[in-house]
Amino acid sequence: MMGIVNLTDLEKQSLQAIDVHEMDRLIEKAIQEENALVLNGLPLHSCGEYVRTELYRFEQALRELRAAKSNKKREEALYRVQRAREPLSGSVYGMKHRMAEDEKEAELFRVNDHVFHPHSFFDRTLEVRVSYEWRRSKDDEEWKYGAITFTHEVLPQRPRYPQTAPKKKPSASKQRQDLERELADTWERMMEKALYAVRDYFREGRDGSLIPESFKAKPDPYGGYLNNSSLRFWE
Repeated sequence: MMGIVNLTDLEKQSLQAIDVHEMDRLIEKAIQEENALVLNGLPLHSCGEYVRTELYRFEQALRELRAAKSNKKREEALYRVQRAREPLSGSVYGMKHRMAEDEKEAELFRVNDHVFHPHSFFDRTLEVRVSYEWRRSKDDEEWKYGAITFTHEVLPQRPRYPQTAPKKKPSASKQRQDLERELADTWERMMEKALYAVRDYFREGRDGSLIPESFKAKPDPYGGYLNNSSLRFWE
């Protein structure tokens, strides 16, 4: 798994290649020509999901402007284009800022988001192992390495509403598929929360030597699901 807490190499290379002043000029040109093709020389599609989403919205707004015929329709479409322009430009500025912040953090700690993904899910006890490296200061030549394994017991889902009529019991095969899908979805959410938890721990300036080797998740006491504080092992 890549790109959860770290930008990929391709994302960083693409962001570094973009001159924001040239990008703003080309965005203006795209509006004047009512065509996003002038942006094709910029590696916007490789700058991450955030930028791709805003680029798609800008391109869609330009298509609507180009298709508009009446003055009223064109005015409305042009307004939507201008509304989409700022988020597109802002997404690139924002990702460049994030890249700079990540580089500063990498001088003191790095969280590895290449997490082993289980091939199948049938055991309700889920595990996510997150490895990391850290040092006490930028002048410290010695990097220390560690890992923490998070565990979580997934409780069977309860129906949200009472069933008004009895339903035919699903086959054993269907029950296995439903269970595997439920566990896989929960594992994905757990993996993201685990990575963010380790990253946030270091962001708060805490001591890497105090991270435990394992931690049992603290699910929501009412629903049994993982919330934003379930994997904060230092609380």
